[in-house]
Amino acid sequence: PGRAMQVIDITATAFPDAHFDVVICSQVLEHIEDDRSAMREIYRLLAPGGWAYLPTPISNVRAVTYEDPTITSPTDRTTQFGQADHVRIYAWDYLDRLRAAGFSVTATRAGDQVYNWRRYALDPLDVAIIADKSGMLSTI
Repeated sequence: PGRAMQVIDITATAFPDAHFDVVICSQVLEHIEDDRSAMREIYRLLAPGGWAYLPTPISNVRAVTYEDPTITSPTDRTTQFGQADHVRIYAWDYLDRLRAAGFSVTATRAGDQVYNWRRYALDPLDVAIIADKSGMLSTI
């Protein structure tokens, strides 16, 4: 807060279609009430052949994503979602949500998938959720 070059609503930006080759949206979607709109917007923003790096906390113990829009207080959100500003806990069905937005998706180590991971300030050992607009993930 206060340091961003631009403050935008990730569910509806003013950028034109196919404006970006790469979108990095790290540790954001768990904070967005309408995450599916945000995913569709990121897809819209990507140029053909573009890709997005979309890591988020993912529970390995839940079968499906847990969310409840009636939980609004910071204390209750911390209790239910692990952080006062989170609105859900994703499970591995997160990948299905990205696919529903139109993406081809893979989960891998950042250093294994992203050719120049240092350029994008990624930890090469983190699990990388890469969402691809073209279905050509092997070219990244």
